[in-house]
Amino acid sequence: MKNCVFIAASAQHVGKTSASTGVVHGIKKFVQKRAIPGSVGYMKPVGQKSVCLKVGSRDIVVDKDVPVFKNTLGCAGDYSEMSPVLIGKTYTRRFLDGEISAEAELTRIRRCFENISAKSTFTVVEGTGHVGVGSVVGLGNARVAAQLGVPMVLVLNGGIGSTIDEFVMNRETCLAEGASIRGVILNKVIPEKVEEIRHYTGEALQRYFDTPLLGVVPDIEAVPNSVHKHETKLNTQEEERTLETANHYSNNIDVPLLIDVVNQPECVPQLQVAGAIA
Repeated sequence: MKNCVFIAASAQHVGKTSASTGVVHGIKKFVQKRAIPGSVGYMKPVGQKSVCLKVGSRDIVVDKDVPVFKNTLGCAGDYSEMSPVLIGKTYTRRFLDGEISAEAELTRIRRCFENISAKSTFTVVEGTGHVGVGSVVGLGNARVAAQLGVPMVLVLNGGIGSTIDEFVMNRETCLAEGASIRGVILNKVIPEKVEEIRHYTGEALQRYFDTPLLGVVPDIEAVPNSVHKHETKLNTQEEERTLETANHYSNNIDVPLLIDVVNQPECVPQLQVAGAIA
């Protein structure tokens, strides 16, 4: 599938949603600069935390991140299509009792994705937690990405050794499900270490896994005069903070390279690791 990306993360609270705002913002700037018609679509196929919205005369429940992307960042998609599956408190028990079918849920996710993609120049799909989250109900991030045929970009905490360790663990899950990791974004990097981490972690990713480093994002809380603090998650009531976040991330992610690598033909991964990183 071309012109789409699945943004996943190595763990919870790594900054996947913040990185997704940057990817959306960067792609919007990319297509506007080239006068390419169309909009950027967004969906979160499997959500865990929800909000209730009033849409016309209806009350609808969607993942909490969806209003940020639709209302603040102007992404294309209907609410119901942007958030097709929500895992609530009783969802797992109902699934294990046979009341919910993973295949039916995947069919709904595919239909919603196709509808959003049909009216978008580029579609950003955001996962939930690490790549294995949702596996107990047959809806793990890696499986959903593979079923949609959407290439994955993995967000990791910025470092060197520990970052590569996290990459390897998440990569194995993706390989098992048939999901393709096309690139990596490193987040929350200490500003003074940006270039060092860009060099060494980028070298390790390319040498051992033939995976490009697409961005090294300095910790936004260390940016002078930043209004972004992590007291709360991004939400529609704090538009300035959301837009600042989107701009900060898009300025530190190589969006043209991201677009290029996710649109490349898929190849069979080759593991070339030796020594302690095996």
